[in-house]
Amino acid sequence: MLGFAIRINDERGDTFYKNRFNLLNNFLMGDILEDARFFIERESAETKLALLNDFLKMPYKNKKIEDFLKETNSKFHGFEIVEVEFSEIYYYLILTCDANKISYVRDIKVENAEDCVIFISSNIDTAIKFISYTEAMKDIEALEEQHFPFAKNLKIKFNFVKPRVFE
Repeated sequence: MLGFAIRINDERGDTFYKNRFNLLNNFLMGDILEDARFFIERESAETKLALLNDFLKMPYKNKKIEDFLKETNSKFHGFEIVEVEFSEIYYYLILTCDANKISYVRDIKVENAEDCVIFISSNIDTAIKFISYTEAMKDIEALEEQHFPFAKNLKIKFNFVKPRVFE
């Protein structure tokens, strides 16, 4: 399966964009591929790349962010989108009832029109794996129809497994 990442274009070529705060905190060292931010659609990566290029032009202290980054990494030449191959991409549901705790949905049991139970875990490896966003959304919609009290606290996330730059 293919997705996309934004690589920091410098002499090393082995670091990737995670978030813009990471760029300043790590002086443009970036992150390893496994910790990068991934995109399923190229258009999403292109939109983020355009925002990053705008971010580079913003003022920081008495100069532009790009100037500051070039001082700390003289070989910095911006960003580039690269294709990334994954052994697996899947979607999963998280339940957040407390801002500091995320639980992964590992099973959903609907007994009848009134009874519904969600089993949760603190380990992502036990989460139900959905092959598409639509499939995961159907479960949320079914829980909303059952008037499950925590349906509004369910969110769909995705996991990229074993990324490798596809060149």
